[in-house]
Amino acid sequence: VAGSAPAAGQRVSYAVHSSFNTLVPTFSIGWAAAANFRAGGSIEFPYTTINDTGKLSGEITTATSSQATLRTLSAGGSSLQVRAVAGVQWDVTSWMSLGATYRSPGLKIKDGGSFLYEGLTNLNVGTRHVFFQDPAAEFEYRLPMEASLGAAFQFGPFGVEIDVRWHDG
Repeated sequence: VAGSAPAAGQRVSYAVHSSFNTLVPTFSIGWAAAANFRAGGSIEFPYTTINDTGKLSGEITTATSSQATLRTLSAGGSSLQVRAVAGVQWDVTSWMSLGATYRSPGLKIKDGGSFLYEGLTNLNVGTRHVFFQDPAAEFEYRLPMEASLGAAFQFGPFGVEIDVRWHDG
C-alpha cells in the first residue's frame, strides 16, 4: 500500500511480483589420472527466466465526482545458453588439496522476451486508455567467464577451504 494514511475518499495501492530463475542441465565426466590427481569437464545448458508484473491503482472520490487510475506493467524474458566447464584437483599431501575450475562465457542458443503496458484513467472529463504490447521484445542475458582457485586443508575431523574466484564483467 503506497498511501499509509490517505485522506478520506483517497486510495493508493501498489503490488509487484518478480521472479528470476535458472535451471542448469549438465552433462559431466571425470577422470582419476592418478590416486592424487583428478580432472573433469562438463557441458552446461543454463536456462534463465526473468518475469516482473506490477500494478498501481489510485482513486479520489468526493460526494460529486470520482477519479481513478489503474496501471499494469508486465515484462519478462528467457535465455538458453551453452557453457563448457573444466576442473582439476591435486591432493598435494594427505592434509592439503589444490583445485582449479574454469567456466567459459555463455554462448547464446535462443532467447526472447515480452513487454506489456496498460493504463486506464477515469477523469471527471472522460476516460483515457493506453495499451502497448511487444510479444517479441529483445531480451539479452550474458553469462560471464569464470575462474576459481582453491586450497583445502584437513586437520583430523576439521577442514578449511580457501577459494579465490574471478569473473569478467
